[in-house]
Amino acid sequence: EMFAYYKAKGKSLLQFLRELYETYGWYAIKLLSFTFEGAQGFAKMESLMNGLRADPPVSFAGEPVEKSIDYQHEKTGLPKSNVLRFILRSGAEVVIRPSGTEPKLKVYLTGTGKTEADSHEAVAALERCFADWASA
Repeated sequence: EMFAYYKAKGKSLLQFLRELYETYGWYAIKLLSFTFEGAQGFAKMESLMNGLRADPPVSFAGEPVEKSIDYQHEKTGLPKSNVLRFILRSGAEVVIRPSGTEPKLKVYLTGTGKTEADSHEAVAALERCFADWASA
């Protein structure tokens, strides 16, 4: 039905999506994955998660953290899980969790911006915050 509605208006769904982005802002998403092999790697992953819990970041890429959510210890209405979520002032987000099947930490980045390019730059700035994790 949605397709037919916009087709009748002379628009494609892609054009409509772009209009939504122009109205409400652009979002870009990127997944980072960091591997930590063996017992030492597991200990390092645990240490990173515990460190983020004990001393949560106040900012990422110069952007203040407005809210942090610890899905392991806070009542969220969702099952408890080893996930940390940081919501930034702009609406950008950083979510960090260990993989359930591999010796990896996964970092989900969401950047926002007034333009598509701005949202991608926001994600790139967030990604740079984790540059030293690659050598962890």
